[in-house]
Amino acid sequence: MPRGTNPNSLANLKHFSTGNQPKNPGRKPSKLRKFLKENNISREDASAIIRSLMFGYTGEQLLDLEHDEKKPMIIRLFARAFRADWQHGSLQNFSTFMTWAYGAPKAEIAITGGLEITTVSPEQRRARIDELLNALDFNSHAEADPTDAQTGCSDPVDQEPPALPEKTSP
Repeated sequence: MPRGTNPNSLANLKHFSTGNQPKNPGRKPSKLRKFLKENNISREDASAIIRSLMFGYTGEQLLDLEHDEKKPMIIRLFARAFRADWQHGSLQNFSTFMTWAYGAPKAEIAITGGLEITTVSPEQRRARIDELLNALDFNSHAEADPTDAQTGCSDPVDQEPPALPEKTSP
């Protein structure tokens, strides 16, 4: 029997549907965000704690803070997150905390050149269009010959429709 075709394993498969949803749709909720919300800690307070921890403590001091039962839980949670990032060589929490503490970096856009805005009346616009059409010599072809200069065909609007063949009775 080929691999992966065991009837018992195939019988256990159930497709997701409206009534059969996965147990954990989406990603895990952040424990830190949950803690902040449950303990009514403002964004400003969290920002001040983050700034203090990010630049005021060494790795050993963060470890001591993490295990110090006398410190508030929020400080211990932040210390643990920083230390875990440091141990795993990651900057994910650091980046998130920097954004919380200082805000997202501003994207600067340099605009060079000038922009000229002029107001044109409908009469001026029509005169300019006529001037450009005359320069391209479109009007002279249309007035002199009703036949299109490029295709040799006349304007289909001016033509008579072709006559339909008469029906013959059987």
